[in-house]
Amino acid sequence: MKDIDLVLVTENNVKIWELTLETLGVYPEKSISLIREYGNTMSAMLPLLIDHGFRSGRIQKGMNIMLISHGEGFSGEV
Repeated sequence: MKDIDLVLVTENNVKIWELTLETLGVYPEKSISLIREYGNTMSAMLPLLIDHGFRSGRIQKGMNIMLISHGEGFSGEV
């Protein structure tokens, strides 16, 4: 994760965003959240985050950005 400059996560809700970052060991300052402004925009969230990142100057040429998308369901294994 040290080579990643910014982590963008689809935001189903604030708690999932926080838990995803926590699981990855990423501080919220290394991400962008728009859930409070727009709510859950489903598949449009990552494009919105990228656009906001460029417009706000948070995304610059040459940055390494991780994109994480959650699906409608949740699966895992033990």
